[in-house]
Amino acid sequence: MARRAKAWFTEDGRPIMHDGIYKNTPGGDFLFDFRCCGQHKKGSTGTPIEDLARAHVAQLKRQITDAFYGRTPPEPVKPKVYTLFEVWEEWEKKKTSSVSKSHVRWMKGVVVHHTHEWKDLPITELEGAAISTLKDRYMSGTGKGFKKGEGHTVRTHSGGGWNKVLVQLRALVGFAQSEGMIQDRTFSAKGNWLKPASKAPGFLWPEQVQKFLAPIDTMRKNCKGDRFCHPGIYIRLMLGVGLREGEAINLEWERVNWRQNVIVIADARATDWRPKDREVREIEMPAWLRTYLLQWWEFCERPSKGLVMVSRHGGAHREGISKRAIEKGAAELGIVGLHPHLLRATFATTQWEIGATLDEIAAMLGHDDPEITLKHYIRRRPKGQTVNQAKAAERMGFTNPQIVPA
Repeated sequence: MARRAKAWFTEDGRPIMHDGIYKNTPGGDFLFDFRCCGQHKKGSTGTPIEDLARAHVAQLKRQITDAFYGRTPPEPVKPKVYTLFEVWEEWEKKKTSSVSKSHVRWMKGVVVHHTHEWKDLPITELEGAAISTLKDRYMSGTGKGFKKGEGHTVRTHSGGGWNKVLVQLRALVGFAQSEGMIQDRTFSAKGNWLKPASKAPGFLWPEQVQKFLAPIDTMRKNCKGDRFCHPGIYIRLMLGVGLREGEAINLEWERVNWRQNVIVIADARATDWRPKDREVREIEMPAWLRTYLLQWWEFCERPSKGLVMVSRHGGAHREGISKRAIEKGAAELGIVGLHPHLLRATFATTQWEIGATLDEIAAMLGHDDPEITLKHYIRRRPKGQTVNQAKAAERMGFTNPQIVPA
């Protein structure tokens, strides 16, 4: 195990010599500087790993000693070849405390269950043919997966599942390279990704909103006797001013300007080497949303700051809090595949149909490029298709829909 970088420097920044090796810069390779048999040797060991650096220095000293006393120099020390399972063990030791539990669970499932036959495979051989063989075996195998209404059932593996396995393997190889276990990244996933069959997403049209909200408003929070459904408030913010679910969850009362009748949203935009810049956008509230939020504000005893909606734990709700409510409302309309982000598309389509310009809609949604708004958020109705289909049927002779061929 390599020591922490700061342990190799004194308070005034000078490197500390230890067994003839030291680090000139934190995180870099170990350097060596020693005298043996009247010779002065200095240079880089070419490795950031302390054990390998010491082995390299010991080998140099033996070579100098053998040359001085006329003995045959020993065989060069070969670096250790780590297997897939050994890399996973090192990853688990170092990353468990810094990543989420679900990430560790996914990684463990990939190594222990899906690639257990390759656990003794050297990490340097995890490429090309091995990946293709692993993909074929994974796609032809079965596993237990949970699906709503079916429970834990045995199903064949999907292309999306293989892509997740591939992501975890890439992460393991990247970790091995960053830790100096391998010198070159031999793993390549090119040509091994699978494109799962995509399903057409659902869509909520403006005239369906009231019927959509009716079952959602019947949901009540048992905590603190709330008369309002928290997911219902989030959904109204997404439909009324086009907020993302994360923006609605983290909305604070300081951002609701009652005098100017606007909601202020600060977009975080990350750059390469600078901290996140914030671009503020102001969205005017419609009268119905203002009235609804005022009722909630009065119910909360007119707070001047803090989150608009607070969870039972005293903080912000988690992402996906409105998913179950949206599914309940969509079930009343027979809409399949409706998720929170699609409510922004309902907002954009409504604004488009009432005559708002594309630039205005993009500004309200927080898009820099209006083409993104037009391509992904605005749904155009098939106007005129009914009349055209009737004319086409008349032209082809299908004027009587009751005619059945003999």
